[in-house]
Amino acid sequence: MGTDEERRDRFFDLALKAKRADDELRAEFSDAEYEQVLDYVAEHPGDRPRLAEAFIAIAYDPSLGPIDLVEYCMYALQWPEVRGHFIDRLEGERSERVRFALRRLLQAFEPDWPHAELYRRFSKCRQ
Repeated sequence: MGTDEERRDRFFDLALKAKRADDELRAEFSDAEYEQVLDYVAEHPGDRPRLAEAFIAIAYDPSLGPIDLVEYCMYALQWPEVRGHFIDRLEGERSERVRFALRRLLQAFEPDWPHAELYRRFSKCRQ
């Protein structure tokens, strides 16, 4: 299992792997790396508070992983604490640019998330 710090580092390693795949495969995206992150989360249910913080950190710092990974995972996981964080931040945010990004993140919590069809796991026409 490893220490909390080792598990957190492993999570961010997987997130960066997803970012590299994102950067390299823009034309032919494969969501395999995103699935690895979801698998990791499923294997570590006791780390949920730290993982929620990690997803939030990625949303604000793209050097930690792709924001699309946060959307993808939150669509699958539907973690209310992450959604609540984004709602709270949106309510107090003045920058329209940041508000736009937060609204996009919040869309991933909706059953009809418009980007779901981009991913094999969620696409009705690819299954």
